[in-house]
Amino acid sequence: VVRGRAKTLRDARKDGTFLPFRDLMKQARFDYVNRDANVAYAESWAIVFYLHAADDGAHRPAFLDYVKRVQAEEVSDPAVAEKLFGAPDDLERRVMEYIDRVFPE
Repeated sequence: VVRGRAKTLRDARKDGTFLPFRDLMKQARFDYVNRDANVAYAESWAIVFYLHAADDGAHRPAFLDYVKRVQAEEVSDPAVAEKLFGAPDDLERRVMEYIDRVFPE
């Protein structure tokens, strides 16, 4: 299953269906239904996987803080995510490098 998500991400980058993280993070729950939900799900999984596991879990406390904020406010605020994880384009680069390293083709 996990390797399948990594493949979905790679395929989306190749065929142009990859949703930039800056756009993904602006969307409310299920707003991506009209797009390729499989790609959006794989991208969301990659972000969570990275924030939970990369750099020996260094991002985990900020990720858990973000989850608590989202649950409390019932909305995902891109500004909060950017403050905790950095600019979306930079996060996208770091996540994809991590996925490519952990799940090589």
